[in-house]
Amino acid sequence: MADEQTLEVLKQGSEKWNQWRKENPEREIDLTVAQLPEMSLAFYDLSKANLSGLNLMNGSLYKANLKGALLQEGYFNKTELRGVDLRYAIMNDETDLSGVRIDNTTKLGDVRGGGVDVTVVDWESVTKVGEDGTFPPELAMRANRQLANLLNLQGLNEYADRFSYRAQVCRRQYLWKKRKIGATSWSVFLDILAGYGFRPQRIFLVYLAINALFGALYYLISSDGGGGLTPLSAFVFSITSFHGRGFFPSSISINDPITDVAALQAFCGLIIEASFVATFTDRYFGK
Repeated sequence: MADEQTLEVLKQGSEKWNQWRKENPEREIDLTVAQLPEMSLAFYDLSKANLSGLNLMNGSLYKANLKGALLQEGYFNKTELRGVDLRYAIMNDETDLSGVRIDNTTKLGDVRGGGVDVTVVDWESVTKVGEDGTFPPELAMRANRQLANLLNLQGLNEYADRFSYRAQVCRRQYLWKKRKIGATSWSVFLDILAGYGFRPQRIFLVYLAINALFGALYYLISSDGGGGLTPLSAFVFSITSFHGRGFFPSSISINDPITDVAALQAFCGLIIEASFVATFTDRYFGK
């Protein structure tokens, strides 16, 4: 049961509470099974506190510090959790998070779920975790991956994909931080190409852009050389060259500059196709 002295100090407000905690750093905070519905614990330092069985229905933990807190069997139905530090907090399958309010400022890194039901949480307002500037990119990457794995396990694949993508973005930031220019450049390329497999619509735009660029080159070269490709035929020629199956009119010789450009485009097409296949293989098969 909750310690009576602890409860008495708790009800005096966040300023008194936080000062009391600073003056008693070794004191164990026991708020087990405390009944505090609709109470505001905004800005409270509740790090490493035992909040097992706590009832805070319709309450607020806005920007509270729950780092390392025990939240097993806690009842947080419709509780405000925006800005809360939940890193290393421990929950279980009896922790009720239905209707909680969270956003990008809620720190979710290294939360130990223990089977907590996250399907009752509204994830629409959360687009990233650990990317508020207080986390180094390697920790933000880990937080996004952990959350993605948890959401996947409970069938929330659409939201899991969102955080898997953010994990890749954080990894790129980490590579840049380590001055790994080649790996960073490759990561940027894979993001532009298809968003690491999570933005497949991008490949269509890349495909059109590459073919339009090379089509314009074929048109300009043929006009200068008197070959006279029309804009449409130049674009069709570009598409076939992209896939390495270009056809050459009798007016174009092997020594024509167009053939050099076609060979370059075929090589670019091969790289893009291979990268696209590899990206999707990694996403869907983990290989």
